[in-house]
Order: sequence, then C-alpha cells, then structure tokens
Amino acid sequence: ALLEGLRTFGLAFGDDEAERYMHLFRYVGHVIGVDARLLPTGQLDGMNLAELIYTTQGAPDDDARALVKALMHSGIAQTKDKARDARTTAVGYGICRGLVGDELADQLGVPRDSYRFALPAMRAMTRAAEAVRLRFPAAHRTAVEQGTRYWDRVVTVGLAGATAEFRLPELHAA
Repeated sequence: ALLEGLRTFGLAFGDDEAERYMHLFRYVGHVIGVDARLLPTGQLDGMNLAELIYTTQGAPDDDARALVKALMHSGIAQTKDKARDARTTAVGYGICRGLVGDELADQLGVPRDSYRFALPAMRAMTRAAEAVRLRFPAAHRTAVEQGTRYWDRVVTVGLAGATAEFRLPELHAA
C-alpha cells in the first residue's frame, strides 16, 4: 500500500527497486519486533496483504476519525505561524483525500475543499522532477542529499533535543 501511495505521488521506481524497498520494510519490521508472519515477503505479497486488510476492515469509526485528525494536526505545534500551520494542515488533508479517495475520506471526516487538488498538483511536479532525476546522475545525488537533510530535520524537530532510545519490545508467550 505504501508503494502504491508513493507511485500515486508520482515517484518512479521499477520492480527491482520496489522489491529492495520491501526488503527494507521487512527488515525494519523485524528490528522493531513485528511478528515475521505479518511482514510481506515482497511487493506481490504486500499487495495481497493490503487487499486482504482492505476487504475485511469495517467502516471508519470515531477512533479512526480521531486518529486522522490527530495525525493531520500533529505538526502544527512546531511553528508560531498559525496561518502557515493552517495551510500545512489543509494540504495534508488534501493529500489524504487524494490517497484514500473521496468515499473513505468523507467517512474519515476529511474536508472536501480546494486543497483536494493538492495531490494532483504535487504529482505533476514530482513526475517532472523524477524525469530529471532519472536522466541526470547529479540530479539524483542532489535529490538524495535533500531527502537526507529533510529526514534529519524531521528527526531533530521530532525529538526536540531528547535522546532517542530504541529497544526491542519484550516478547510474551501466547
């Protein structure tokens, strides 16, 4: 499902790169203690699991709507610019609507406003940037460097000066 979301954004990658990503996803799941039976072994297995989850889940409830709202508003305390925070949240809702579709977005309480066009606009820009990245090695290196700086900043802001500790969860016999 994540790979399909990335493709929806306009990112270009082939099956080999997608399989490497799935391997990384499986490894991270292992490191954080997810039961191996729940981790897809590859792209096709992941698509089948996503379809199984989609077809067996019920309609969103109040908890699901509260989770979406919490996720959409989680970054707004990071700045003092309330107008910018509001735009960022609105764009996030628009991207969410574009990724999950209108029916599910309505059920989740995602606003139906002009920001729903954010994803198609981002997709067009991403596809153009991807065409350049794939054609020119220097553009690829620049994209990797910018992505690394972005995620370094996300971690720095998210930790707010705290030290991160990563421990494997304790496994309890069933």
